[in-house]
Amino acid sequence: MLTSAEVGKLALLYAGSSIFGTVTILSLNVATAKFVAESDGDRKSMKIATAMRSAVMLVGLSTVSGLIFILALSPAISLWLFGSEFDASIISAAIASAAISNFAGIFASVLWGLSLFGELFVLNVAGAVIGQLCAVFLAWFGFRLAGVVIGWNLGWLVALVIAAVYCRPHLRQNVRDPLQMKSMILYSYPILLSSLIGIVQNWSDVTVLFAVTRNLVYTGVYYLSLTGANMFSIFTAAMASAIFPTLSNKHGRGQEDAFRHVLMFAGKFLNIFVLPLSIAVASLASNIVTLAYGDAYGVAALPFAVLSSSVIFVGYLNIMGITLQSTGRTRPLIKIAAISGLVEVVLTATLAPTLKENGPAVARVCMSMVGVALSYVAVRGVWWPTFDRKSLANGFAISLLVAATVFGFDNLFARPWHMNGFTTILIEACLFFFAYLIGLLILRPLAANELELLMASSPKCLRSAFRVARLFVTAQS
Repeated sequence: MLTSAEVGKLALLYAGSSIFGTVTILSLNVATAKFVAESDGDRKSMKIATAMRSAVMLVGLSTVSGLIFILALSPAISLWLFGSEFDASIISAAIASAAISNFAGIFASVLWGLSLFGELFVLNVAGAVIGQLCAVFLAWFGFRLAGVVIGWNLGWLVALVIAAVYCRPHLRQNVRDPLQMKSMILYSYPILLSSLIGIVQNWSDVTVLFAVTRNLVYTGVYYLSLTGANMFSIFTAAMASAIFPTLSNKHGRGQEDAFRHVLMFAGKFLNIFVLPLSIAVASLASNIVTLAYGDAYGVAALPFAVLSSSVIFVGYLNIMGITLQSTGRTRPLIKIAAISGLVEVVLTATLAPTLKENGPAVARVCMSMVGVALSYVAVRGVWWPTFDRKSLANGFAISLLVAATVFGFDNLFARPWHMNGFTTILIEACLFFFAYLIGLLILRPLAANELELLMASSPKCLRSAFRVARLFVTAQS
């Protein structure tokens, strides 16, 4: 597969493609989703087509010109980063995958704005699964780092095709509105600026760690721990994406109570689902890292545990950011991203020389906490609900129960008996589920109407599973 140095290169390639994608998509995916969500009446289909075509034209112009620029500079970039021009083609391929993802993202944002989460689920899963499988297959059969990047391209191509098929009815309408373009740019530019600073937040720990240590092994180890922890952030990102169209619609109609109710539910979801899961995962960090990456990467367990346990902050940061975007108050996002990003850069540069891969993990947690504090100052007011202390207390209680259960089994049985790693994780997953259900039965933290909202925002294939959860809800909120 990949050596530790190649994993370090992979982290830098992913950072570069993320920067390129963020810059060239101009945050018009968010603007498209908002404009589509607010469309109603007889001219709804025309408004959707106008927003989509405006975004495609603007993103196409920035993406293609940016891609040509990077392709011309790829040998110099390879020489600067890796000491030779050998990886220029791999850098070009990584940037090409980001270019494809931009167009897929615009089409997907139309589905997002229409709350077609089933279709979004299909294209995201299909693209991710095919991309990852191709990446692993090609890397395993000798293509190594180049194979991983080719897999990225194939995955995004699949996502683009599926998204274009779903958006085909709106592609047939040939409409263009320069005023719509202007409105979308005015809405999205603060989000773009905050996203650019957000790139600093997301990748400064990786890049500063490499710059300070000049060690691809440290960089690779931290990247693996960050990637593993980010897998559990999928739930928070999915929740924020699911409620954005609804919030935009409620805000456009002036429905303050309904707007706050959606946010109350989102906070409950974080408190009673994401928090227990992240704490349980953090308590088993050593087993998970060893099973996923092998014994050689056991040192990634500590940063993985630190990052996993702080996912709740990322969740609240996502929801507060979505609240600002749905109410059209996008300018505070710049200040929030700038200050919290500066905190991360300074702390990473300060801690990395002594703490190595653990320093950036601490810096990222501090960044998230600062971001949540600043975001709360920005969102509190008529559209933001009161803080739900009861659900947070329930979440902590369930977290302690599941963490004690799985951690106790690990230390009393799995380690003394030298159980197989996969078997251990499988048993601990079952114990987590069992302890979590007991906590839900005792506390019953969700109301029936909130469960219905969760079912409505989920893909149809998952709704039957939520029906069983009616056993764990109270009659009313």
